[in-house]
Amino acid sequence: MIGLDLLALGNLPTLAQESLKFSAEDDANWYDWIGSENEVWVGQKLADALTISVGDELSFLASGHLAKMKVRMILDDPNGNLPDDLVLADIPTAQSLLSRPGELNRVEVVIDQ
Repeated sequence: MIGLDLLALGNLPTLAQESLKFSAEDDANWYDWIGSENEVWVGQKLADALTISVGDELSFLASGHLAKMKVRMILDDPNGNLPDDLVLADIPTAQSLLSRPGELNRVEVVIDQ
């Protein structure tokens, strides 16, 4: 599971030259992507492998206990570039689901030159 800082991502369109689209719908906003505290996005390959759809709940083991996450969105991957086991969540959601409140184990920064 990868936690994303969606608040920072939501501010990106005001800083970038091109607008960032969060959905095919013209009126979609970044905060529509976040969802509730247990919702995640999964890659298409994982959804296919588990035969899951948007709205389905998945059980998983984290920190020694059984938890559930709900599929908020399936990320289309027509070129097959996403990892087979991709699960994305907002950082607080990932921390909560993994029973690691306030913890980050890695921060990655991508700089376009």
